[in-house]
Amino acid sequence: MKKRLLLYAVTLLTSAANAQHLQVNMNYNADIPLKQTMPMMSMNHGMGLFIGYRMSEKVPFAITSDLSIGSFAYKSRKEKYTFSDGSVTETYVNYSSNMSKFLFGLNYDLGRQQNLFSGYITAQAGYALMDSRISIEDPNDPDGCTPLENKNTFRYGGAIYAAGGGIRINIKQLSKKPDGDFRHFIDIGVKYMGGGTFNYVNIKHMQESTHGMTSPVPSQPVREDTRDFNVQFVNVTTNDIHEHKVAEIYSSKFEMLNLKIGYMIQF
Repeated sequence: MKKRLLLYAVTLLTSAANAQHLQVNMNYNADIPLKQTMPMMSMNHGMGLFIGYRMSEKVPFAITSDLSIGSFAYKSRKEKYTFSDGSVTETYVNYSSNMSKFLFGLNYDLGRQQNLFSGYITAQAGYALMDSRISIEDPNDPDGCTPLENKNTFRYGGAIYAAGGGIRINIKQLSKKPDGDFRHFIDIGVKYMGGGTFNYVNIKHMQESTHGMTSPVPSQPVREDTRDFNVQFVNVTTNDIHEHKVAEIYSSKFEMLNLKIGYMIQF
């Protein structure tokens, strides 16, 4: 999915490279979850690519596309797994949870871009993908167990929409140096993003535990919006295959605020 989105962005940029009103913006962005609807989600930090196109200087509308890739959790911790025959193995489990987004829509410019400050409002719709990768290291324990698969991935995606606005600072006006028709800006924006129910893994909220043949009794009440994510292991002595819990999957409505700051060039 990420490769397709990147290919789309490169194709769009190449086809419009000679356009007079092409806007290209590289930015840092942060997706901040609304805790009342996404209490188990963490802030997603990432980088983004914005491409916009205005048909005419007299028309304040721009067709826009936003591509961003980020991460909201990473952790490595040692886990202990106990089998029914009493064998025990310890191994490190590495977790990383990421989110990528693609949005397509319209911008409406406010004010004249030739001025020091100008603004815009935006409305977009698109797709968000949450990808959690769990890598289980080989314990090298002849009396223990080993994972059937070293890498296990949990993915979930769905449609989202966004609305917001921002401000652009004309760097040409700040520098007071003539540079022809070349325009570049500092772009600061904020958007509300919403969507349906998303499933995701966040290692930051997992409890330390020893994994046995059956799930341990949790020290806290089990949330209704949570379920276990299990991985199959094989005992190298008996060849018995068992499942152990390695993470928790949370479900909640998608609601976030997106903040970005970037550098935009307009050709």
